[in-house]
Amino acid sequence: CMTGTRAKILKNIDEWLWDDASPHSLLWVHGHPGSGKSAIATSVAQSLHRAGALGASFFCKHDDEKLQDPALVMPTLVHQLAQVHKAYGKAVADVLGTDPHSGYMQGPREFESLVEQPIALVGKPTHTSLLVVVVDALDECGTKETCPPLLSQLVKLSTLAPWLKVVVTSRTLKYLSDCLEEAQKDHGDYLRCLDLDAERPADDLLHVTRQLLGKLGPHGWPGEPKLKELATHADGLFIWIIVACGFLTSTMSLETRERRLRDLLSGSTAGDPVGALWALYVESIPPGDDNHWEFQMVVGAMIATTVPLPGSALAALLKDYVQAESLHQTLEHLQSVLYVDSSKGNVVRVCRTSFSDFLTDKEHCPPEFYIEQPQHHARLTQACLSILVNGLRFNICNLESSHLFNAQVPNLENRVKEAISTQLEYSCLYWAHHLAQGERGSSEMNVVGLLHKFFHEPLVLYWVEALSLLGQLGAATPMLLQLSAWIGHISHQATMQRALASNSWLMSWDCCNSFPCPNTFYQPIMQSTPHLYVSALPFAPMHSRISSRFSLLFPNAIKVTHGQELYWPSLQHLLQGHMLSVLSVAYSPDGYHIVSGSADWTICIWDAKTGQLVGEPLRGHTDIVASVMYSPDGCHIVSGSGDKTICIWDAKTGQPVGEPLRGHTHSVNSVAYSPDGCHIVSGSWDGTICIWDAKTRQPVGRTLEGHTDGVFSVIYSPDGCHIVSGSCDKTACIWDAKTGQPVGKPLRGHMSLVYSVAYSPDGSHIASGSADKTICIWDAKTGQLVGEPLRGHTDSVVSVMYSPDGSHIVSGSHDKTICTWDAKTGWPVGEPLRGHTECISSVAYSPDGCHIVSGSDGETICIWDARIEQPVIAYSPDGCHIVSGSYDKTICIWDAKTGQPMGEPLRGHTDSIYSVAYSPDGCYIVSGSADNTICIWDVKTGQLTGEPLKGHIDSVHSVAYSPDSRYIVSGSHDGTVHTWDAKTGQPIGEPLKGHMDCICSAAYSLDRCHIVSGSDSEIIGISDAKMEQSVSGSLRRHTGTINSVAYSPCGCHIVSGSDNTIYIWDAKTGQPVGEPLRGHTHSVSSVAYSPDGCHIVSGSWDDTICIWNVKTGQPVGKPLRGHTNFVTSVAYSPDGCHIVSSSYDKTVCIWDVKAGQLVGDPLQHPDGV
Repeated sequence: CMTGTRAKILKNIDEWLWDDASPHSLLWVHGHPGSGKSAIATSVAQSLHRAGALGASFFCKHDDEKLQDPALVMPTLVHQLAQVHKAYGKAVADVLGTDPHSGYMQGPREFESLVEQPIALVGKPTHTSLLVVVVDALDECGTKETCPPLLSQLVKLSTLAPWLKVVVTSRTLKYLSDCLEEAQKDHGDYLRCLDLDAERPADDLLHVTRQLLGKLGPHGWPGEPKLKELATHADGLFIWIIVACGFLTSTMSLETRERRLRDLLSGSTAGDPVGALWALYVESIPPGDDNHWEFQMVVGAMIATTVPLPGSALAALLKDYVQAESLHQTLEHLQSVLYVDSSKGNVVRVCRTSFSDFLTDKEHCPPEFYIEQPQHHARLTQACLSILVNGLRFNICNLESSHLFNAQVPNLENRVKEAISTQLEYSCLYWAHHLAQGERGSSEMNVVGLLHKFFHEPLVLYWVEALSLLGQLGAATPMLLQLSAWIGHISHQATMQRALASNSWLMSWDCCNSFPCPNTFYQPIMQSTPHLYVSALPFAPMHSRISSRFSLLFPNAIKVTHGQELYWPSLQHLLQGHMLSVLSVAYSPDGYHIVSGSADWTICIWDAKTGQLVGEPLRGHTDIVASVMYSPDGCHIVSGSGDKTICIWDAKTGQPVGEPLRGHTHSVNSVAYSPDGCHIVSGSWDGTICIWDAKTRQPVGRTLEGHTDGVFSVIYSPDGCHIVSGSCDKTACIWDAKTGQPVGKPLRGHMSLVYSVAYSPDGSHIASGSADKTICIWDAKTGQLVGEPLRGHTDSVVSVMYSPDGSHIVSGSHDKTICTWDAKTGWPVGEPLRGHTECISSVAYSPDGCHIVSGSDGETICIWDARIEQPVIAYSPDGCHIVSGSYDKTICIWDAKTGQPMGEPLRGHTDSIYSVAYSPDGCYIVSGSADNTICIWDVKTGQLTGEPLKGHIDSVHSVAYSPDSRYIVSGSHDGTVHTWDAKTGQPIGEPLKGHMDCICSAAYSLDRCHIVSGSDSEIIGISDAKMEQSVSGSLRRHTGTINSVAYSPCGCHIVSGSDNTIYIWDAKTGQPVGEPLRGHTHSVSSVAYSPDGCHIVSGSWDDTICIWNVKTGQPVGKPLRGHTNFVTSVAYSPDGCHIVSSSYDKTVCIWDVKAGQLVGDPLQHPDGV
């Protein structure tokens, strides 16, 4: 406080502090912004420091990353208190010597061991009879969820000893007053309040006014009456008088000063005096468009920047908009609302948050000064990218050797400061933030150009280099994810199609897949920056963008002669930190973090992008942590334990929220939040299920009883209306979440205990994993089993989960593998993920579906790339090219002779591609996708010929052209066959109906008179294409899904592939011709005739390809072996000399029919394409 002000308040506080008889141990000083709280806290702390009675202090600040973190407050206070009170310091040191982890103060156990117990053991300090802890601006620390637990600890601290008191200042906020009131139940009459809003410090305000204006000339200006009027006009707010006086002293012109004084005194302060003052303040900006523009640019940038910057860095960012001289003049004009923080490198801060709030409030701020934040983010995006393009370079710090860790490089910190300017550092760290927040519009064209330069040249490598030197490599992947999301958004804008077409590489910049370098090589690059070029670049997969684009630019790097990976591994991170088995893993709702529970009694939080541990493990349980889950808002974590309790944790601070939930009489095996976050459900070995109120932590209703053995797994339905549970009694049960009553009968089908249950995102199905090694899918409404159990694991299936889009199911097993399954067909997708050396205990999808996290008995956690490439293929009519479509949503065209990709991948679908085909004239390609659409592509240009064809209401599994190229037929999971005009894209007639299940394959007869279709219902349908009527005939012999059908070149016969057999049918009579072709040991996925009609080729889930003699029905030679996973598609070349095949192993193979040998190396889909 200014000398001579707040004397009465300070005297009363001082008397209370030194009054041993006062029952109050904590003083809460509260009031509106600008009422002088921080000034009082500073004066109190200074006075106590002079008296040797300041135990500790913490001044919170909302725009400082460390000073706004609740997790840092108590450790800081304990550290300071230990330095002041020597005996207490020794006691704390003894505790830390025994348990170093206690220093993180993550829960009541640490508070007890570091604060309560040591204070109870020691007496008052020897040098004083009082120690006081001062915490200022508590409302600027954390959120309304994270701040009250800290305040509760401060209350408890104040009650531990008669020689210890606490002073807290904050705004008058209900959640803080509620917390203090609640604490009175445990601590009685501990609280003393000082409401500054009730004070009317007229004399103090007058004194401040005299001091601030006393040196202005002419002598005595503006006179005592005016000074009193100003003080009265402040309405008790010191912020008003300070800004008003700054407003008056910022000009040397007496005429201007007089005019400003008149404006201040004539303005109304009713309702919002500070807002009225800011309106007057900005209107004092010299008139003129240039002045208003400069104000907008400078202040807008200061508000939009993520961290405060010095004036020189602001000038560099705004050089295309404001001259440096004008910028500094603007800062000079705003000096009364800004301050320069010399402790942070002379950064310029807006010291009045109410000023920023006013400028971004469209309703109250004058339009010429209103800050439209997205516009400024867009400008900062371009500025940051321009600085990166012009400022980054190879070996920016001129490091001499790759043989040293960064920590061993002499004077590296200073070298980084000299080489990487503040504006370049800011641009490296925040360009993607501004990109994500920026205004959508014409400026995006310029951004695309800058991004092209940034990623098309090795600048992207120099950026990773800079992040490593700055110790911020972990920021790379989240920023690339923001870029990926931005690309996904603008790709749907018609105005951006041309820009993206000329920068097709940008559409392929799927950061997690195209450039996982910062993740895969995180440790070597982070520890020694040169290893970005020495290790990461040479060992990047051969077909990865980083290798193909940049390796030739570094000719002196080592070369991998053989054994180089072709594509990025599915395993992206191996997380190690637990001491015993990892029993449960889960992603946070934003995908940034992973939580894990372990048999070592701890819970760990991990950075999902870097794989690094975030803070210390959460400790509190006294037995294994069997289950963990984030709340839907990401603010809390719930855990279930073998100690029979459930704990709720603050996800940010790691501190427990309240006492553990008790009610079960045996281990808690599973916990889950309701979708609205209001309730928690728990399942236990005691055979019961409990529902809890997440806020009050009290049980809701009665215990759910019905299982006859322990409950292993519980989960809410997406709408929160039901709960499903899996049990050791071999059943799954559905419960009404509101009444607690069972819904229908238990789901029976498993032959052993049910380890895991999961709802599909739309709530229509339930998946269950069992010790019988299978996964069952159930209709959530009827409780009936859907199809056959999914088989593939060789040991118990202990964890299942649906992907966020519901298209896949992931399963983890005691056989140490993770499998992905197509949720609709039940087919396995891709190869099992292998990497764990012990039984897998838990699996979970990331919210974006791009990753899978798994925990195992081997104390490790793995993060996997969840995206799967499964090509489907077709030859061009001239045999020169091969087209392939993949689960990665792209289509590639290959040179059939060289095996090289032709141009960039075709992009337009938004989900997996299930089928591709050339038009007979070779001019077009048609594709069918899981996004329910059909696309037609111009082969020459690679562009879409129009909008996608829409009509199916489910995935399109098969597409084919009519022999004259005029029509397209499509078969869908919706059970219908559509025909389309290939030129106009319009549907022809009504869909062909008759199948009762998914259409897997459809084809035209040679004369275009008929369409043949195969489905999941074991039926082959034949329709009259000209009459546009529904299925008129059906062929029945197969005992499984009809995966593939095709007409013979003469049109007389039809071939079909299913179960492990192939049938040839008379197209006219519908009768089978001869015996089925047998030889495959698993389902036949694809069949095709040779061009001369003499042979049939088949691909199977047994990983092989067979060639058959049509006349004899006998195999020709031995099966073709080369794929390492299921064969998904086969086709003959037009000359009949070659066969092309695609597989779940992500490859396309070309075979010599005569020799039965593979021709060249398999074609790999470029990584991330």
